[in-house]
Amino acid sequence: MTPIPPLHIMIVDDDPGVLAALKRLLGQGLADGDRAVTITCHQDPVAALERSLERPVDLVLCDYRMPVLDGVRLLGRLARTHPDTARILLTGSPDMSAVLAAVNDAGAARVLLKPWKPAELLATVRDCLATREARLHERRLADQTRLAQGALSPQDAERRRLEDRWPGITQVEWTDDGAVQLGDTGLAPLDLLHPPELPRPR
Repeated sequence: MTPIPPLHIMIVDDDPGVLAALKRLLGQGLADGDRAVTITCHQDPVAALERSLERPVDLVLCDYRMPVLDGVRLLGRLARTHPDTARILLTGSPDMSAVLAAVNDAGAARVLLKPWKPAELLATVRDCLATREARLHERRLADQTRLAQGALSPQDAERRRLEDRWPGITQVEWTDDGAVQLGDTGLAPLDLLHPPELPRPR
């Protein structure tokens, strides 16, 4: 049996006290399951983006107001590189424009107000993780059906499986010496704050 990888939850907030409180709450609240949980915390949203490129992230919980990169823009970047990652925005201000931007532009599954209620936050996290897992399971079943019908090649099925487990792995570019290329051309570093715009779906 293939071992179940641990859940990876990322928390991003420039307030270290908030980070500590959220990590403690989620660590205790999610510890009752059969699946191990890894929680990483970042005060710097750019560092969080860089870290997300190194390993898959199941759920991101981030603050709205942060220096350099606010929560809506951070979640928007993650939506491009990790489209299956569950995204939750925390905000201390009931600003409807920020809420709408989080939902429309960043694809946030939920927006929660600070100060949060522990039971509500835990329930939201569990619900988002369950929804994500159900979506991935449905995709795997659909791929198995398409593979059996010959509508999906074994190579494409394996590529999808790898993408589910390690988002972005099949889009990695390699240099001639076998290193991962992190820039668009190999000469300029990838700009995490201002990535190239992707065409909007019609």
